[in-house]
Amino acid sequence: MLMDDSSIIVQLIQKIAKDDEQAFAKFYDHFYSTIYRFTTYFVQCEDINREIVSDVFFNIWQSRKKLPEVENIRAYLYSAARNRAIYYLKQRKVYPVTETDNIPITIVTDNETPENILLNNELKKKIRESVEMLPEKCRLIFLMAKIEGLKYREIARILSISKKTVNAQMVIALKKLGKSIGDYLSAMT
Repeated sequence: MLMDDSSIIVQLIQKIAKDDEQAFAKFYDHFYSTIYRFTTYFVQCEDINREIVSDVFFNIWQSRKKLPEVENIRAYLYSAARNRAIYYLKQRKVYPVTETDNIPITIVTDNETPENILLNNELKKKIRESVEMLPEKCRLIFLMAKIEGLKYREIARILSISKKTVNAQMVIALKKLGKSIGDYLSAMT
């Protein structure tokens, strides 16, 4: 796997534009899991997600000559995956439900007693449930920011919304999560 070094990615893109299949294979390997994980925010079927990601990369290969013109390849890939997933959902008149079961949550404690482990597991479950209770668009933006590590401007570009909307949705998400988890922790003490 490649380091997330933009100069290496730029070199790969330049080689891909010149029909270098090995460079494309490296590019594919580097971005596949990230784009696949992103499609799971829209579609919860593994086979369909693999098909969506394959379509995205097939289209990248088909338009490889224009690839060097893309300013932000990550945002471009996310946008392409989002558009393809939404197209799939519209074709089947299905609406996205973002799963939160795979959110990595780490709670660090000084003392790993069985009681602390149990309490930490319960807290992780509550955090996931709280994220699940967020409105769909708010949850998607929260996951894109916190799990995918995207910047607000990237999220705005990918979802075709303003940066202010992304910021407002994150404020809503953090307030709701803070209240929900705060209420839970208060009830435990």
